[in-house]
Amino acid sequence: MLAATAVLISHSYPLALGSTAVEPLSGWLGLSLGELAVITFFCVSGFFISLSRDRAPTNLDFFSARFLRIYPGLSLVLLLSVFLIGPLFTTLGTLEYFRSGAIYSYLSNNLMLFSMKFQLPGVFEDNPWPGINGSLWTLFYEVTLYVLVGGLGAFAFYGRGVRFAGFLLVYAIVYIAFKITLANTTMLNELHRAQFFFTWSLPFVLGMLLYRYRQHIQHRFVWFLPLAA
Repeated sequence: MLAATAVLISHSYPLALGSTAVEPLSGWLGLSLGELAVITFFCVSGFFISLSRDRAPTNLDFFSARFLRIYPGLSLVLLLSVFLIGPLFTTLGTLEYFRSGAIYSYLSNNLMLFSMKFQLPGVFEDNPWPGINGSLWTLFYEVTLYVLVGGLGAFAFYGRGVRFAGFLLVYAIVYIAFKITLANTTMLNELHRAQFFFTWSLPFVLGMLLYRYRQHIQHRFVWFLPLAA
């Protein structure tokens, strides 16, 4: 609830004032409310996705649950955006809109969660921040981390402390190595997806850590996580 409210506040600045708008918190902390909210979301997700995998009898059950959690809602949002909101708000004629290949690539790319698109032809193009459903960008990283959790669960990493500690060690080494590489390279554009992955995987892995060692943590703190989101 808190993080969701923070996202609404954070998004209101660029949506109303444009991409150069800076919310007050960014100047104070170097992080926007939206970034803090996404960190919270990924941490909460790491905890509860780990719980989901722990309870699932098999990886098939786990991934089936993840699919049903994402794709029905995502499909509905995309279809409504393309076939209802788009025709209502586009500045193009109806036939011109539906003849545009952009609406079909919008559907296919966003369903595949790769090279996601956030523009429909003639829709909100004159807004300070043009586009539609921009917040869907997190899904690619979320699903990638589902695969990570599924892989760990398949090899019983959650049930054995040594294995999970080994995973944390490997993750920490890879994370630090990537940060060092990033600080000493000019290939920032080529590495932007990996940079985003490590940025958002860190709070997710923290959530996994909280789940794995939840018995050693005050329960009141752990179960505060849903409220934070």
